[in-house]
Amino acid sequence: GVAATSVNVTSSTSLTATISAHAAGAVDIVVTTPGGTITLTGGFTYHDPPAIASIAPGAGPISGGTSVTITGTNFVAGSTAVTIGGVAATSVTVTSSTALTAVTPAHAAGAANVVVTTPGGTITLTGGFTYHDPPAIASIAPGAGPISGGTSVTITGTNFVAGSTAVTIGGVAATSVTVTSSTALTAVTPAHAAGAANVVVTTPGGTITLNGGFTYHDPPTVASGAGPISGGTSVTITGTNFVAGNTTVTIGGVAATSV
Repeated sequence: GVAATSVNVTSSTSLTATISAHAAGAVDIVVTTPGGTITLTGGFTYHDPPAIASIAPGAGPISGGTSVTITGTNFVAGSTAVTIGGVAATSVTVTSSTALTAVTPAHAAGAANVVVTTPGGTITLTGGFTYHDPPAIASIAPGAGPISGGTSVTITGTNFVAGSTAVTIGGVAATSVTVTSSTALTAVTPAHAAGAANVVVTTPGGTITLNGGFTYHDPPTVASGAGPISGGTSVTITGTNFVAGNTTVTIGGVAATSV
């Protein structure tokens, strides 16, 4: 019902025009020539501009492939595109006018803008998604402890992410995981059967495994003996679950020598 501007007939079968502003919704297109008037009912649809409220998860690996959900308003099924860091996301699916899903493209590490484009316009969530390099494990210390768990360990490596890093040992979640820097974290071991167990660190950048990185040991048992108060008695202690290179002995609270 409002005149378009810049009407230009390029041929008897085609013309261009610039639309006027209008409220959201479908409107009729009316073309009038000396030969008469024709109406295309609901031929053009006006859309409100989109908005972004959140993206979850808000971080993932530089390799891409993270399935994210973007919430907001005025998303249009079949006519909505998403870019992250200037690269088109894939598998964009508008599930409702307020939510869509997409798969992140690969991108260098760092914060990237999330851009949603619909027929109603374009909206940018500045730095909305953060890419992380994959983690690596260099060492775990100590590398052994009791089957009862409770050993406080320090894991060194690279690309640990504070607040978004998980650790499992032998497939069981470690507790009190604290990332002290991008290259170090502390954790407390869970209980586990005796033997070598894999240490797994998971961050938004990916997952890394240190095969057999921590060894669980059964508790030792010992017999008894006797000797002079001056000490110096060479004794042989028999029992179970002694560990070469990782066993200390105290007698009466004082360290024995030559263990």
